[in-house]
Amino acid sequence: MSVNIEDIMADIRSEIQKNGYQKEMLSFSDVPYAEQTADSADRFDSDVLRDHVQFAEEQYCIEPEKELQGNFLVTAARKLARKMTRFYVEPIAEEQSAVNASLVQAMQEVELFIQEQNQQALHDRIEMLELQQKNNRLQIEQLREQVQALQAALHAKEPEAQEELL
Repeated sequence: MSVNIEDIMADIRSEIQKNGYQKEMLSFSDVPYAEQTADSADRFDSDVLRDHVQFAEEQYCIEPEKELQGNFLVTAARKLARKMTRFYVEPIAEEQSAVNASLVQAMQEVELFIQEQNQQALHDRIEMLELQQKNNRLQIEQLREQVQALQAALHAKEPEAQEELL
């Protein structure tokens, strides 16, 4: 049996045209993604990162063979094309899945790093505020001591000032 790729491709093209598919519909439009606004690109949002990491965790594995749909001829042609390209496509899909899994792990590590940095920054801020409070208490105590010394000096000079007036 001879396989004519041009006939298969013509059948696929006619099926696409018959179903009214457009080129835009044949892209990655089935992959969900969050619309980015001008503000979202300007600052970090941990919820957006969590959403992306979660999506990557769920979708990292590439399935080289999706469920076939359509009429018998198109389905048969697609099965035949799969069999003829399986030796080439499956190793690529496995390699890409491995890369994706590694990237998911890296994203998880980045997420953990950010959480740790946020916790450390919060801890440092609390420590700084406690030190400022302690410093303020010391300054208040020093000012009280100065006020007491000035009051004592003023009381000591009051009798002298009264004697001068007499």
